[in-house]
Amino acid sequence: SPNPGEELVRWHRRSTALARFGDDPDAAEARIREETRQALLKDPEFRKQLIADLRQEASTGENGAPRTTTRLPKSIARAGGSNIGVERMDHSAQDNSDQSVADAAWR
Repeated sequence: SPNPGEELVRWHRRSTALARFGDDPDAAEARIREETRQALLKDPEFRKQLIADLRQEASTGENGAPRTTTRLPKSIARAGGSNIGVERMDHSAQDNSDQSVADAAWR
């Protein structure tokens, strides 16, 4: 090597990283991610900010519209009606006997 001191520093860094993280970078990354998550969950300031952010997210819907809007069904007064039996002047349709109910159901 043209510069043995620099090569020695590189070797030391590599061997230190290998000792610290192991030879599986994916496992090391997962371990670091889990350690970070656990540390953040123990931090009271982070928890306050997380709760505030979640409340803000829950209170807004798509495109930032508030979710406090109550949507009621359409008025039943505008619904179309059925005149079964009236058109034919069938008075048995208004009768509450079992036979008239069955007949109206099977039409």
